[in-house]
Amino acid sequence: MRTLLQALLLFAALPAGAEQLPFRLDYQGRLLDSSGVPREGTALLNFRLYGAPSGGSALWSETHDPVPLVNGFFAVQLGSYTALNAGLFAGASAYLEVDVDPAGAEGLETLWPRRLLAMAPWAHTASSLVSSSSLRVMADASTATFASNGDLLLSYGLEAGTGTFTGSVTASSGSFTASGAGQYSLQASSGLRSAAGTVLAEGGGGVRATYGVRSTTAVFYGTGDAVYSLSASSGILVSAGTLWIEGGGGVLARYGVSAATGVFTGAGSGGYGVDASSGVRVALGSLQVGASPSRTLSDRNSDGSLLISSNAVVGGSVSARNFDWVFLGSATVETPATNFTVNIRGEDYLFLYLQIVVSGVSASCIVQLRFNGDSGANYSSQISDDAGFRTNRTSQTALHLQEAGDSYQGFFNVVLNNNPSTGNNLYWNGGRGSAISVASHFYNGGGYWASTGWTTSITVLNDSAAEFSTDTSIRVFGMR
Repeated sequence: MRTLLQALLLFAALPAGAEQLPFRLDYQGRLLDSSGVPREGTALLNFRLYGAPSGGSALWSETHDPVPLVNGFFAVQLGSYTALNAGLFAGASAYLEVDVDPAGAEGLETLWPRRLLAMAPWAHTASSLVSSSSLRVMADASTATFASNGDLLLSYGLEAGTGTFTGSVTASSGSFTASGAGQYSLQASSGLRSAAGTVLAEGGGGVRATYGVRSTTAVFYGTGDAVYSLSASSGILVSAGTLWIEGGGGVLARYGVSAATGVFTGAGSGGYGVDASSGVRVALGSLQVGASPSRTLSDRNSDGSLLISSNAVVGGSVSARNFDWVFLGSATVETPATNFTVNIRGEDYLFLYLQIVVSGVSASCIVQLRFNGDSGANYSSQISDDAGFRTNRTSQTALHLQEAGDSYQGFFNVVLNNNPSTGNNLYWNGGRGSAISVASHFYNGGGYWASTGWTTSITVLNDSAAEFSTDTSIRVFGMR
């Protein structure tokens, strides 16, 4: 008994959303006996898939029993009992082999040769990729999707040997990487835009721009040890807007900062427009001090001197090589006090000149001096007054400028030989008085302070802890 398979119709079942449903193949045919008479009743059908037209092991098999026959015709769905998968059709060809038992009890008869499946099963590959909104391409763990709006969404990166992207490339996570000598991770001829997030440049190269980096509202940040937000070997040009430097570092310039027409401005409490530890040089033009354009410092090219266009008030020290006396410092009593001190830089000044003004005292006293806070018995003096009295004082804890106590206002001039090797000799004169009806007193004297260092501070005090009145002061000058 021989069975003939007269016709075969094979196609993939593709309902809507097929990528979520089991994969099945519709198989239809007609069974005839050896005389060509259609079979009736039922039959047992056994199906197997192979990767070759003969030999080999079955990749898949499934049995349908019983299968109704009507005038020899039957229809089954392969995959109803044993699941099919896309891997069965991943090769170059797939071959179907069928076993038939027409009566269900006569024994299986293998129909030969195996049937080469047409393109219909490969529609499963398309069905797993196509949906109503996107096309998804899968390779192992990598997934890419063509969305309905035209974008290519990459879940695990994009690799392109050569090619051009005319639209947009969006990466929600991951990195764009290029390998090989002279390669760039991202190379754009018309600009690179980061609408949100951060453009991170790692490695020693940083961000290199042939024609500049432009940021309308964003900020360039540099992090890590000894990292600079912006490092430029040939300069930074800010054509409009402000170059803003925050933090404690300020602007560090190894070779100078040049401003053709702009202004350096420092804002905030204690801010300075230009703060330099090693000097500020104005090669040409004037240095304006304050808001008034008339207050300038400029170079007189004819003799090299400094021209000050308005008055100069000096609160600290001024050093000048070609003048005898240089102002070193001053101190003024702002509230009544028993003593007050002026600190100076007296190094290398061979002579010091002191001007002491006593605007008043709370009680009769002798004005005294101490140097460098020395309260030891290291002072000696000889003082004479207008009455002819002369007083010698040795091993004193302060230098006495008067022979006797006095309660008047007064003035003293003191010259000190500032010698750290042999000690300091002093000479002074002065006077104290309060009214035309009272005779004033004048004093002169000489003294010595046993010191082995340069004079750096001078304290004015008195022998009775009387308070000096407001505006009592001392000014110090030096000569090299």
